[in-house]
Amino acid sequence: MRLGVLAGVDGGPGHLAGPKVADGPVAALKPLERGGLIDVRVDPADRRSRVLTLTRAGRSLLATAVPIWKRTHAQVERLLTGADLELLRRDLRALS
Repeated sequence: MRLGVLAGVDGGPGHLAGPKVADGPVAALKPLERGGLIDVRVDPADRRSRVLTLTRAGRSLLATAVPIWKRTHAQVERLLTGADLELLRRDLRALS
């Protein structure tokens, strides 16, 4: 699941525009749209843009997933300390 994408859309209707929309971001959104988690519509003010909103199912899934994500993060941070935790964070950032 793309929790980060759902969380990004959760701030209210978001917009995507420009030539890169056709490649990366839209490809990440398609499974979420097909799954009924987000609604992607053409922006009536600028047909090159898309307006993104979470559906009721998307909000529900996000409300369930975020506490699990936070708990899991806290568990990992308790297991790793100091340099190990910083190394993990650096490596995860490099992968994203």
